[in-house]
Amino acid sequence: MNYRSLFCLIIILKTSECLVGQPIAIADSWTWQNPLPQGNHLHKVVFEDSLKGWLTGDGGTLLHTTNGGNSWQQIHLGGNTIPICQLGIFNGKTIWILGKSNAAARSNDGGITWKQQSVLDTLGYIFNGYIIDSNKCVAAGWKGVIRKSEDGGTSWHSVSSGTDQSLLHVYFSDILNGWIVGSKGTVLKTVDGGHFWEKIPIDVKGDISGAFFIDGQLGWIVGEQGIIRKTTDGGASWTKQYSNVLGDITCVYFINTSIGWAAGKNGVIKKTINGGQTWVIKYYEEGRDINDIYFVNEQKGWATGNKGKILATKDGGQTWLSLSEGTLDFFFDVLFLDTNIGWACGHKFIIKTTDSGKTWTHQTPISAPGSFRDIFFIDTLTGWTVTDGGEIFHTEDGGNTWNDQAIKLNSSFVSVHFIDKENGWVCSYSPFIYKTNNGGKDWKQISLANIGASNLITIHFVDQNHGWVVSLYGHIYRTVDGGETWTEMSYTMQSFAENIFFINQTTGWAIGANGITKTTDGGSTWQKQYEDNSNSTYFSGIHFTDSLHGWTVGRMILHTNDSGNSWESKDLGTSIRLNAVHFSNRHSGWAVGTEGVMLQFLDQNVTAISETSASLKSVIKIYPNPTRNHFRLFNGMQHAIQRVFFMNATGQQLGEIKRHILPDETAYIELPHGSHDGTGQTGIMLLIIELETGHRFVERLVMER
Repeated sequence: MNYRSLFCLIIILKTSECLVGQPIAIADSWTWQNPLPQGNHLHKVVFEDSLKGWLTGDGGTLLHTTNGGNSWQQIHLGGNTIPICQLGIFNGKTIWILGKSNAAARSNDGGITWKQQSVLDTLGYIFNGYIIDSNKCVAAGWKGVIRKSEDGGTSWHSVSSGTDQSLLHVYFSDILNGWIVGSKGTVLKTVDGGHFWEKIPIDVKGDISGAFFIDGQLGWIVGEQGIIRKTTDGGASWTKQYSNVLGDITCVYFINTSIGWAAGKNGVIKKTINGGQTWVIKYYEEGRDINDIYFVNEQKGWATGNKGKILATKDGGQTWLSLSEGTLDFFFDVLFLDTNIGWACGHKFIIKTTDSGKTWTHQTPISAPGSFRDIFFIDTLTGWTVTDGGEIFHTEDGGNTWNDQAIKLNSSFVSVHFIDKENGWVCSYSPFIYKTNNGGKDWKQISLANIGASNLITIHFVDQNHGWVVSLYGHIYRTVDGGETWTEMSYTMQSFAENIFFINQTTGWAIGANGITKTTDGGSTWQKQYEDNSNSTYFSGIHFTDSLHGWTVGRMILHTNDSGNSWESKDLGTSIRLNAVHFSNRHSGWAVGTEGVMLQFLDQNVTAISETSASLKSVIKIYPNPTRNHFRLFNGMQHAIQRVFFMNATGQQLGEIKRHILPDETAYIELPHGSHDGTGQTGIMLLIIELETGHRFVERLVMER
């Protein structure tokens, strides 16, 4: 999709401290916009007192609060995106984290710098661990592996477990007494700090995923299908307790011998006040599992879970307040016309923002039968969206109201593209595309069945004649007559093409499950630019702002500054999959995906402000506007203008002039040749005005036919 414009750039200061409901960083200049404060699965919560606490999770998530969770600060791990399952905090400065897989890291300066550690010396996988003190840690994982460090993680040595079962959770009640639980009823015990482990018999066949011990004798274990067992004699015998839940219980915490909480699948939190004889449900949220729970006293506690879930209680768990917010619905597409105004669509919803994503308003048509798969606007008022229920909706008021353009199909519409207010195309999960030359009042059906096409999934045009469409099985077809006839292109890459993006009639990119290719001849031939041999990236979204700068997203984010000759990876370190990406200019962009994930990119050194800012309008004047072939530009800025770039509505540069326009000076400027040619861009031109300071901003010029 093409929706490009440039805006005034100003230097800003960054902060990583964020209130609940405000974004935190995920990778470099990417921040979370939904869910908030972030959306990675959270694995561990620890509080030093009622105010100072820590959260860990996927994607290298390490959050710190000093006000009980009202705001969170991201502790950056120097690019490390390991899922963090355990941490220890010592003397306010030393932070030791243990990650799943085979990784740990340690900081001795409060998280400013990190030293990476490797837990395993052979192939394997760490699931959990326990940091006993600033020097000692026991980690456990796949096939009974146990690793121990006694020097702060500098070195690790193996300890025999006596089992080949997966070890899922480690807990120590003191420096000597520890427990490890795992699959198929595995329980291990140590009384010497983890040097020797004894297998403890228990009447449990299922997986045990959590343990908590008051001391070496009194403790509880929890697991799948609501398992709770209690011991008062160090595991010599176990008493069955009844949780009255069928789902898995993943964590348990006791503040004393009587009062405790257990939590797990579907957000269930249960409480006991009699040592577990009875358990009473206090919270439930289907679809968002709780992974850990922690209390500092009988009243104040926190729970964390999947999809960024954070809960807090001040009354002993009688009521729980959510410290996280946002939709978890599936996003299919996102677009921004500038840095402020944008739309996103997904599973039965459309939302709009006018403040760069700080707030969103629902604009969903009431009659929509399915999910909104794609959305396209050519200006702030005029747009279209398509559903997998076979409908096309059109708006002329920025999405406040939508009109059904009444094409009913048994198939799904999946992609829409317009080049101006009149000419557009949609494709369906079938051999058919539909074309309009009157803004969607009428649609012409065109079949590609005669060339073997079926299950079309994305369509893209650069002008009124040249376009491409991709089928489910990776075939690419091209038209040079506005979609009337189509020819299959020679695309023989290993992974099927899933999406395409072209910046002109010849230059474009295609992405597949694990690769990126480029063409410079309209799709006749393709050259591989990137390939991921792990087959785990699942690229599905791609966008370029110009011939050099582009992004593609899937299970990671890739970025190029040189037309795809090289790609820089931003590994999100999470199972979240991004479906679409869009940049309003190369300094500002958004990506959306599964589980309600919306990320915003804002350059670390610059930010953009809208061209509609009254402060800019008062100092820059362009007239006449609309115009046919020339205009006058008044410079009311404090610095001279040194250059003006001309771009069409799709971001293609049409020309530039170098003109030294002093403050309070007016210049006569002619439009570049080609502004009214057959490119289909008559109507809107973007003027990118560059000051002698290097700062740029944009003005819109309306061109009369």
